Amino acid sequence: MIDLWGVDHDHIKYSIELLKEHEPPEGYYLAFSGGKDSIVCYHLCKQAEVKFDAHYRRAMEPLPKKTMWQLIRDNGIPPLRTLKYCCHFLKETGGKGRLIITGVRKAESVARRNRQELGIVHHKKMLLPILNWSTDQVWEYIRNNSISYPDLYDKGFKRIGCILCPCGGVNQMKRDANLYPKIAEAYKRACIRAWDKKINPDWESGEAMFEWWLSGKSMGKDDGQGELEW
Repeated sequence: MIDLWGVDHDHIKYSIELLKEHEPPEGYYLAFSGGKDSIVCYHLCKQAEVKFDAHYRRAMEPLPKKTMWQLIRDNGIPPLRTLKYCCHFLKETGGKGRLIITGVRKAESVARRNRQELGIVHHKKMLLPILNWSTDQVWEYIRNNSISYPDLYDKGFKRIGCILCPCGGVNQMKRDANLYPKIAEAYKRACIRAWDKKINPDWESGEAMFEWWLSGKSMGKDDGQGELEW
């Protein structure tokens, strides 16, 4: 039974009915990141009693042909908010031919406000059951149903994603660099290798490229790296 105390009853009921209405014979492909939104989607699928299989998006089979470090080298620059080549190559390869469920919400960014609950995204058919939920509604649902979630949220993280992901914003990137210095150093080495290929000669060195990326400064470019929220 769903605990609706403190949460918009119609909002939850609508999401569950949406899942029931579009359930494919083979079941949904749930793209599960482990963050709060995908956790709610998983719980809603259980409540709706629809058939689905969850796939953790960072444990793909087969493994990608290139690592993040190779992608940075080949693209000549680390990923940006407006240049998310890593997502397409490392995270969005699964679910081909399936109806995919993700926890995308309009409240997360301006770019997502035009999304539809059922539609084609990156050549894949997707259903977004909590598209119109607010962040407060997500947290109310989690707490009212006593659902476990990553304790990183309690430590001040607003989103759980890849370490040093530019979509988390400059402050979180800097926090990640402090918490995970070895990974930050790997990003720096990748920037050095990328700069050595001279694909992007706008910096005086690979180290300078890395420092620019981590700082959020535009260096005169409209790269979307600054203070925008994804």
